[in-house]
Amino acid sequence: MGTEVRWVLGCGGHRGSVGIGVWWALGCGGHWDRFGAVEKELAELVHGVGHRLRRGYADRLGPLGLSPGQARALRAIVDADPPLRMVQLAERLRIVPRSVTPVIDALEEAGLVRREVDPANRRSTLLVVTPEGLERYARVREARGQVAEELFSVLTAGQRDRLRELLELVDAQPAPPPRSPARPGGPL
Repeated sequence: MGTEVRWVLGCGGHRGSVGIGVWWALGCGGHWDRFGAVEKELAELVHGVGHRLRRGYADRLGPLGLSPGQARALRAIVDADPPLRMVQLAERLRIVPRSVTPVIDALEEAGLVRREVDPANRRSTLLVVTPEGLERYARVREARGQVAEELFSVLTAGQRDRLRELLELVDAQPAPPPRSPARPGGPL
């Protein structure tokens, strides 16, 4: 599959395209301006760095007997005050509620969390971290910090702070509504 280059000649000029991929615009001054390529490059960089972070994190969690998903759930349970219900944990993890059950089953089997009946609503179950869970979570935090330190060691403290500020700004913006899938035979 080729790379598409779509170009637009400025000042009422001609449009054309070849293959699949990046948009370019030729302005009246006769120079090429990238349109969309910067956003694509940024997204790929963020994705690549995130992948390296997740891979390093998963490698460090293996000896602790946890998957990244279990570590995320344990973190949310440790940080919660008051204890969370299963549906609240799903919301915090941004996953569907039925996906929480196997994660909690594994954490409970490992002795890291326990389920307790909610005294305010006996039909609900609360998730409570055990002393072993607190100890394991401390090791998870240490592993996570080591991975981040290794990955971001090329940055100065000031650059790390600025990167954190920028990523927090992006993360704080509301997510767009879900897109409906295209219908076969319908408009794209």
